Amino acid sequence: MNKIKSHLCLVSGQPIPNITPLIDKFFAPETVILLISPDMQQKAQWLEQFIKPRGIKVIQWSINDAWDIEHIQERVLELLDTEYADGLALNATGGTKPMSIGAYSVIGDLPVFYVHPDEDKILWMNPSEHEAHLLEDRLKLTDFLQVYGYQFISGDTNKVTTENIELAQELIKNIENFAKPLAKMNFLANRAEGHPKLESPEVDKHNQNSSFLALRQLFEDKGICYFSNNKLTFNSEEKRFFANGGWLEEYVFDVLRKIRASNDGYEIRDLQKSVEVKSFIGGTRNELDVAFLSNNHFHVIECKTKSWKEDGSGSDAIYKLDTLKETLGGLQGKGMLISYKQLNEADTQRAKNEQIFYCHYTQLKRLDEYLKNWIQG
Repeated sequence: MNKIKSHLCLVSGQPIPNITPLIDKFFAPETVILLISPDMQQKAQWLEQFIKPRGIKVIQWSINDAWDIEHIQERVLELLDTEYADGLALNATGGTKPMSIGAYSVIGDLPVFYVHPDEDKILWMNPSEHEAHLLEDRLKLTDFLQVYGYQFISGDTNKVTTENIELAQELIKNIENFAKPLAKMNFLANRAEGHPKLESPEVDKHNQNSSFLALRQLFEDKGICYFSNNKLTFNSEEKRFFANGGWLEEYVFDVLRKIRASNDGYEIRDLQKSVEVKSFIGGTRNELDVAFLSNNHFHVIECKTKSWKEDGSGSDAIYKLDTLKETLGGLQGKGMLISYKQLNEADTQRAKNEQIFYCHYTQLKRLDEYLKNWIQG
């Protein structure tokens, strides 16, 4: 097979199979030709903004109708009459079915490949006997989000402190005792936000049962807050955020970090917490508790310590995750809800319906198992 100099890519709403071959140092071409239908102009622009800075030339090759096979065949034949036919290979992964069929039917003896969506490797359709090529996992969240039309604003990769992890582990170890009083801690930490001294309202004496006192002592011993004049005062904004549920986000991040370091075959790349992204269109901002890539698939986690008694609150979290995983990760995006409180039956059923993985209440004691199962699919 002659050296591949250019890729013909079929632009669609799923851009990742178009770009992963481009960043593989053994497979990257000199030129990319984007076959673009009118409704994919914006997607093509995002692709071009990703491709050009990598020193790859981009040619836009338009088609009038992504569903008209004869028209698609004519346009590809016209392309084959140009200089770009020398060393051209068709990436048949994207586009509509007519785009893929139309391009393939006229490509002749030129190489044709397909990117396996789950195994992240090149499968050869022509020549079919050519050995499959496992692609390098070199994408980062910034790159991934860019081709889906989002800007990566900020994220945190800092290792979590030992004290914070020890506190989180204690909360999970004693989840049956701490589930109810933690709701009170969340409330107090939430109300302390914006206070000049990060001070909570007065603590209702009737709520200070033995479980709450044990919980409060745990937070005080770890330097999160102190109790004075029947109020909680938090030692910093970071510690107030930690007490208001941020601890679960940090714990999940730390468990994933340890799974990544275990070398047990779990591919976790660009792991980040407290991620903020912004849409190129409209400027809509979204906050993601934890996000990472695995086999070039986008994974997003929502961490919740709140009670699910409020009408619709569980459904809202599941709906948000379903939207995020599809908007930011496409068809292969994956979402997971991790909840300190127990989800009700309606919410667990909705999560299953929306293909949202979940881990809640006492299941958190085996969180690493749930995360590994989720990553493996």
